[in-house]
Amino acid sequence: MKKKSQVKGDGHIFKRGKTYYLQYTVNGKRIVQTLRTSDRTIAQKRAKEKIGLSSEITSKELTVIKIAEAKNILSSNRIKIEEIWDKFLLDLSRPDSSPSTIRTYKSIVNIFTEWLIKAYPATVILSQVTNDIGAGFANFLWQERKISERTYNCYLKTLFLVFRVVGKDIRNPFSKENISRKHEKLQGRYKFTDEELQRILNIFNETDFTIRHKNEMEILFCLGAFTGLRLIDCCNLKWNCINLKEQIIRTIPAKTKRIKRYAIIPLVTQLEDKLKEAFEWKRDSYVLPNVAERYGRNPSGVKKDIMTILKHAGLKTTETSENLQRKRKICRYGFHSFRHTYASMMASKGYSINMLAKVLADNSQTLEKYYINIDSKVIKAAFDELISPAPTKPSKIRVEINNELDKLTDKELKTVFSCIKKMRPSNQVKDQQN
Repeated sequence: MKKKSQVKGDGHIFKRGKTYYLQYTVNGKRIVQTLRTSDRTIAQKRAKEKIGLSSEITSKELTVIKIAEAKNILSSNRIKIEEIWDKFLLDLSRPDSSPSTIRTYKSIVNIFTEWLIKAYPATVILSQVTNDIGAGFANFLWQERKISERTYNCYLKTLFLVFRVVGKDIRNPFSKENISRKHEKLQGRYKFTDEELQRILNIFNETDFTIRHKNEMEILFCLGAFTGLRLIDCCNLKWNCINLKEQIIRTIPAKTKRIKRYAIIPLVTQLEDKLKEAFEWKRDSYVLPNVAERYGRNPSGVKKDIMTILKHAGLKTTETSENLQRKRKICRYGFHSFRHTYASMMASKGYSINMLAKVLADNSQTLEKYYINIDSKVIKAAFDELISPAPTKPSKIRVEINNELDKLTDKELKTVFSCIKKMRPSNQVKDQQN
């Protein structure tokens, strides 16, 4: 029988074939990990790093955890790091999130666990994730990954939620008390001006401009401009959502499908005319059959063509951020700019936030924060209209005279005008001329 090589800590190393392995015990369960080396010295060094808990948590904290394990006080001590996601997903107390949100949560948890394995290999159970480890991951996100303030906050909020659900009886290393959140700098899409919007829609009239499924792409852009729907909802819009008789579009956007929140959008004349054109090529339930098929198969291809159209219209779609924290370029114009434009346009025409929320199937806080962007000229005009005196109601005799004048020919009107001039005092006529 081979002699086991001891290392300082709670485990030992042994060789199997040409590779050294580390064996140690946590909560009475044996754990075996490969050290990925055939060199004994390197194996001993890696083994000490893996089980050297003193570098990750203080002796006082370790003593508390060991006692709690012995007394079976901390139930979360038995949850392994690799089990965090499965435990969260199966927990009935977690929020009922949409599939896309769940995918985002999972991605963030995976990034954290991968970082944890490299930075703190001896941290194998949930309760060993200390405040210092949480702060270390936050520093990794900010200093090394160079993510934006909004993404940084999203990561921390997600991990706080996961730890709150899974580790109900332990401290939460991602609380605001331990890690403060960043002030978010809004870097969203710009809205189109009236001139830019007209220029974009006129591109499809250029005979020398070619794009895949050009006729459907034109209607796609009209849907974006005159409904404010997101790209996925415009691409997948179906005929049964359009009521030409009532002049409305009633559909459930993909983002609110889980809560069944409808978008109820008034149908404008320009869009109605284009939809009648689309009805001529109707072959299935989709308004844009080719675009819908392509988007389902290759959404990035559709998005790429959209950016080509916007660039052809003379728009600089991206710009370099002045904030050096963010590595990637910021997309300033895209299909989502139609939503910003539509929301701002409707707000400037007097739509209330609550009404607009029903039209766009969004909540008022989001609209007010990200979408409503009313020009100062519009605000000034609305204010001038508000404080200007109301027009006086014309007298009954004036109404009767105007009605009679409308019945006269131009020749008869000239005769009446001549008589009026003779009836008025000369000084009043002179003042009128001046």
